[in-house]
Amino acid sequence: MRSKSKPPMSLVWFIWGLGALFYLTGFFHRVAPAVMTQELMGDFGISAAGLGNLSAFYFYSYAAMQIPAGILADTTGPRRLLSTGAWVAALGTVLFALAPSALWAGLGRMLIGGSVAVAFVGMLKLSSCWFPSRYYATVSGLIVFCGIIGAVAAGPPLRLLLNDYSWRSVMIVVSATTFLVGLAIRLFVRDCPHEKGYRDVSLLPTESRPPQSRGSIVSNIRAVVRYRNTLLLLLVPGSIAGINLSFAGLWGVPFLTTHTVFRDPRRPCWRPACWSALRSGGR
Repeated sequence: MRSKSKPPMSLVWFIWGLGALFYLTGFFHRVAPAVMTQELMGDFGISAAGLGNLSAFYFYSYAAMQIPAGILADTTGPRRLLSTGAWVAALGTVLFALAPSALWAGLGRMLIGGSVAVAFVGMLKLSSCWFPSRYYATVSGLIVFCGIIGAVAAGPPLRLLLNDYSWRSVMIVVSATTFLVGLAIRLFVRDCPHEKGYRDVSLLPTESRPPQSRGSIVSNIRAVVRYRNTLLLLLVPGSIAGINLSFAGLWGVPFLTTHTVFRDPRRPCWRPACWSALRSGGR
């Protein structure tokens, strides 16, 4: 017989934290090329344009997996989705680290992007099953916060490691860590509290939901596409996020390291050095 008690919050946060670790690694992979620009361009013999294409492989598969990730979260459950995603991300990281050419590195980045794309949706599903509804907004914000921590880890900490170790060695360690995170999710995480003998906190637990047919899934997608605000949500946040991710996620660090700031004695303000070069005709 199922226990009538709710799961202790310590257990809830532990299960949530394991999934959040996977989401953290996804942000790490997203920003990591920004501090490895010189290493990647030198090893693969590519230009800045080639590096941009290499980094973009992550986003191609990431965007393509958004709708399938939602379907998989409802059909397979967050436990299998998150753990399998972590293992595929680990495989993609190994391929990226051992790549002999930019083509293989791009394939590795594509595997990473497609696999970590399931992290946020899977975490939302996991949160809805384990937390009371009043916690949902707070927990959703904390998921993004954990992702930002991953992005910060791919900044100065990663750069310090690259000063002493090769980028390939660091990526191998990251791959092993991601694999262990996936293993911990598969061993300790469950889709709903009743799978650990506790009372479900969700109003409609997963076990009572009828399985969706392929036709119902397609009709639901069509209903979302027909919704008039869907286009606005695609264009407005998508445009803002695209510009931010493309610049800060790859070119932000090289820009800040190659453009110094000097004090113009004739004006009480700070001006980038490149502006001065443009005014003087490059002298």
